[in-house]
Amino acid sequence: DTAQGSGLASSYRPSSPLPGRLSITSASRPHLGMGADRPEVRVPLLLGPLQEKTSMDRYLGYMKRFLCYCLNVLSLEEEVLLADHGFRFTPAQRANLEKLWAHLHGEEDEEIEGDDDEAEEDEIEGGGPSSSRHNSPNSDEGLQERILQVLAGFWTQRLDGDPFASPLWHFVGVLGIDGETGQLRPAHLFTYVLAGLVFTGRALLGEWAIPTRERDGMEDLTQRFAQVRDAWLCKATYSPMGYILSLLLFGKKIARETGSRLMVSWSKQGEMMYFMGKPILMEDLRTMVAKMTADAEDLLWGQLMFKEGNDERFVIPLAGIEDDLTQTRRGQSFIHRN
Repeated sequence: DTAQGSGLASSYRPSSPLPGRLSITSASRPHLGMGADRPEVRVPLLLGPLQEKTSMDRYLGYMKRFLCYCLNVLSLEEEVLLADHGFRFTPAQRANLEKLWAHLHGEEDEEIEGDDDEAEEDEIEGGGPSSSRHNSPNSDEGLQERILQVLAGFWTQRLDGDPFASPLWHFVGVLGIDGETGQLRPAHLFTYVLAGLVFTGRALLGEWAIPTRERDGMEDLTQRFAQVRDAWLCKATYSPMGYILSLLLFGKKIARETGSRLMVSWSKQGEMMYFMGKPILMEDLRTMVAKMTADAEDLLWGQLMFKEGNDERFVIPLAGIEDDLTQTRRGQSFIHRN
């Protein structure tokens, strides 16, 4: 509902630790440089907050939508969930989602909070490092850590059988459907979605493996990151990231082979324009043109013509002006005649 949705959204500010505080999240192997006390991890590609806020908001939106996607069906029994929606939660995933739901409703009790370590150990099959987090469960940081643990449980699910049994991979399939046409998105319109999921997955698991607040004191930082990277962040792994990376590479290949494509399309009602698959409201375009026109008028009258104030301005009825292309006499203009 609205209250829980607003609480969930507020915890996903770009400055929040969930991927905003990251500084080591590359999927490439870390390089070791010998420091004075211990080896220092140097990662070639640092994925902190993106410089482009629009992309950052869109990537965070994927994870917020996924959480709502899961919470909406959390009340269903596993058999009903599998029959109606085609996926199921693991026991650890369901337990973490129920704790998050209780947290958002303010119903979280001490007994649930005391079972965190046991649930995390069950969830990490491929050898994920567990960290000591002592935030109050009712604080904003406690909510952020709760969301981090929930999402990490989905990214660290081993997919030995049908990958669509995974809620996260099932959600990726849903994102591949165009809501306007009901058809599958073409490769060139879906690869940027997959790239956003790759970024958020690396960011989340990087923070999950090496928490920012604990990073300075870690002696086994290199081993922690390598352990998570080898198990969950490579293409050749039976994990959601492995499937997403494979699909991303395949989509890029198809996009290169298909050549030129339609860049602009319109909705059936004519009020929405799509540029490279991204929706643009016509009302936004009208507002932009009106704002540019007002700025041009202010520049013309206030600075170029040295007249400030609306009382100094006059209106020229452009629709009533008629040009005469046959007029060749010097000293006369159609502007003066009109």
